[in-house]
Amino acid sequence: MKNTITALPVLGMLAMAVTSAWAQQDDQPLESAASVPVRFEPRLGLTQTITSNVDLRPQRRADTVTRISPGVLLRRQSGRVQGFLDYTLSGLAYARSTERNSLLNALQSKGQAELLEQHAYVDAEASITQQAINPLRSQSTDDQLGRGNRTEVRTLSVTPRIQGRFGDVAKWDARVAYQTSQADSSAVSNSSATSAQLQLSNGDLPTTIGWSLQASHNTQDFSRGRSTVSDIARGVLNYRISPEFTAGVIGGYESTDIGSIEKEGRATYGWRLSWTPSQRTGLQAEQEKRFFGSAYNIRFAHRMARMVLGYTDTRSMSNGVGQPVLVGVGSYFERMTQDWASQIPDQAQREALVLARLRELNIDPNAQVLESFLSSAVTVQRNQQLSVGWVGPRDTLSFAFQRTSGRRLDTLPGVSVGDILSNETIDQQGYSMTLAHRLTPLSTLTLGYTQRRAAGSVNGSTTLRSGTAQWSTKLGPRTTLLLLGRHARSKGGLEPYTESALIGTFGLTF
Repeated sequence: MKNTITALPVLGMLAMAVTSAWAQQDDQPLESAASVPVRFEPRLGLTQTITSNVDLRPQRRADTVTRISPGVLLRRQSGRVQGFLDYTLSGLAYARSTERNSLLNALQSKGQAELLEQHAYVDAEASITQQAINPLRSQSTDDQLGRGNRTEVRTLSVTPRIQGRFGDVAKWDARVAYQTSQADSSAVSNSSATSAQLQLSNGDLPTTIGWSLQASHNTQDFSRGRSTVSDIARGVLNYRISPEFTAGVIGGYESTDIGSIEKEGRATYGWRLSWTPSQRTGLQAEQEKRFFGSAYNIRFAHRMARMVLGYTDTRSMSNGVGQPVLVGVGSYFERMTQDWASQIPDQAQREALVLARLRELNIDPNAQVLESFLSSAVTVQRNQQLSVGWVGPRDTLSFAFQRTSGRRLDTLPGVSVGDILSNETIDQQGYSMTLAHRLTPLSTLTLGYTQRRAAGSVNGSTTLRSGTAQWSTKLGPRTTLLLLGRHARSKGGLEPYTESALIGTFGLTF
């Protein structure tokens, strides 16, 4: 990401463009997403921030930040091409330090194209996020502050696949996937991964015994590390004990050079179970012995009339491509999409509603409970997360707790010694709480609290606590006004700090 003093003129031109488009359709009635095959929704945000500590350092330096943020939401929920694209370009102008003026990109995008009806597809995902370079340095919930420890990360995933059936006996699926992750900072590693996978199973046939066979070839490459290869073949046999309960066994063989000069092979084995007593409750668990130890995935979800409860506990291998190395569940968008899965089965509709809800609460869809960062080698990570959401007549309460632990698997020479995971395990723990109360049909008061702690086995720890109070109101069908106060305190690490801010935002939705 390059700093530029021309950020505001560029954003001003974009703002004029979307304002002109809105003026031409201002007299047209609003249409629901269900009545429009393709929904195009431009928006514009104007934000003024007064902060007491723009550098996030012990010696506080106040500044004022002006932010102009044109954006667009493009969504299609029917036809052979479906998906959404949510993009925002933000221009930052600092009153006292113009050399910091910059452009920030934010993107959340996911789509599917059906090339041959019921047989050939292309899945694609893309994102642009602001991530931490080092989680043990100063952290913040505001991407305008402490820019020295942040970098812009762009990820892309493309997966062409074909599928078919062998009569009523089995179905097959073949796919090739390419993923890449690129960061602006030279202090972190870029990475790419390719995989080829073939799967054969009896599919969703209503039988007592289910089976599947899978073979895959995977390569990972890191700009500041080395390339590694892994191959795995596995079979799964499931037995439906009852309509609600299914149990199964896993067996296979894998070969990889992760952690060794030559490829080494070993057997894999494990078990799985699924319990779904009702449409409101579900439990899935899977455990498998791998070359790096035990890998498992436990997921529980329960939905009541006004509350949604979700819990996940996973331990898996990650190549750091397309997702945070130490945050397996990912962003608020990903978490809410999973939590609402039982309540809104249609994925396209669910993703659209999640985006709308996050915008209403002024929550960045890419934001995360814990800071994320990239590694220069394959890692093993454990992620635990508990989330609770409650919706009342006038109140909305959300709580999320997350704990992660990660270490590097590939410790051979050729991996960057500057990697934060080179010689230690990074443990992170945090939670966030949000309470939104509707004061009037047009106004809402929102209180939020976030706590994060990151600790290394070698380089100490840092803790961030941040509280916010926000008032928002609708000035019209397409305009909103938001006022927010924030106080944050960071302890431990090399640069503990305190920071307070007042923020005002005017938003237009076209």
